[in-house]
Amino acid sequence: MARYFGRLLGCYDNDSDALAATKVDEAIDIAMTLVMSSDTTRGSTLASITKLLGKKKFVMGGNEATLADYVLWSALKQIGRNVKGKIPDNVAKWLETCGKLEQFAIASSLL
Repeated sequence: MARYFGRLLGCYDNDSDALAATKVDEAIDIAMTLVMSSDTTRGSTLASITKLLGKKKFVMGGNEATLADYVLWSALKQIGRNVKGKIPDNVAKWLETCGKLEQFAIASSLL
């Protein structure tokens, strides 16, 4: 649904920037895998998020959250404390950065 509504609402455009669209699609796929995965495979999915984020502030590398950030944040919130082990440092920092933004705080209050 995120992919459909993202394109419908113009959050990202497959035609004008295929690389960015592919990155958003990757984030959506990782989020879905994270929510659907078992405890035993969650670690590898978290590693995918770590790699996707790298040292960037947000998934797409800019100074603003995008659909990719919202979808991954939502997936991590959905699994909550069902994560065995420690959340990778860069993912924890990204979650903290997102949590400071009003739109994430509003969404978090609704959970």
